[in-house]
Amino acid sequence: MSDTLHVGESLQGDARITSANGEFTFGVLSDGNMAVGATHGAVWDADIHDAPGARLDLQADGNLVLYSTDGKPRWASNTSGQNAHLTVQDDRNVVLYNGDGAVLWSPNSYAK
Repeated sequence: MSDTLHVGESLQGDARITSANGEFTFGVLSDGNMAVGATHGAVWDADIHDAPGARLDLQADGNLVLYSTDGKPRWASNTSGQNAHLTVQDDRNVVLYNGDGAVLWSPNSYAK
């Protein structure tokens, strides 16, 4: 998979997006947690460990939502924006942008 998740796409079942330099990943883990990873381990996670099979959707309204298998939202970015996309950057940060390039959400996981 690429470094970007687009509107209408999902991550589920250990699926990840990977930075262009191949060093960093973002995805949903088997326990339902979302995490930013590097070669030495996780650098950020959403602290959700009881939602196996969870699915992360980038919705058309620009909201990034983690759903449990019963369809209930477990986490949301609470954002809105046209043509949103989520990107894993080479600086380790994961950023949700709107179509104009404005930042909608980020876990601030960049390398310091």
